Amino acid sequence: MDVVSIVIGGASLALAIWSLVLSKKGIKKSDENAKKQIQSQAFSDFSSRYLEISKNLQNATVKKWYQQRYLDLCRDEFVSNKQGNLPKEVWDMFVERMRLTVKQDTSFLTIWKNYAQTFNQDFVTFFDNEVFRKIGLI
Repeated sequence: MDVVSIVIGGASLALAIWSLVLSKKGIKKSDENAKKQIQSQAFSDFSSRYLEISKNLQNATVKKWYQQRYLDLCRDEFVSNKQGNLPKEVWDMFVERMRLTVKQDTSFLTIWKNYAQTFNQDFVTFFDNEVFRKIGLI
């Protein structure tokens, strides 16, 4: 093999490696953009659901049903956070909103006692510890 062939072969290998590096960077950037899109959509969906539910929590006729829907929303937010679909700041804001909502209406504890068995244990433990205990209801 002559020197020219070695140089050309080395240059080709270097070019191939560089192309791979750039491709991985492009994929990483694309993944980051996709994650931001998912996070943005999750925030929008959860916020819309919360607004709809919160408008009806004071209506005595449908209050229990909306309290259950609110707990479902909290569970969905919990799962989304576990999947990495919520930025930390958004999750922290959602948890604080959970505490405030439950603290404003302590009848949530009664609903929770009857409805908690429909959730997985991870969520039940989270809600007991991070919501009810933090606001002093249990």
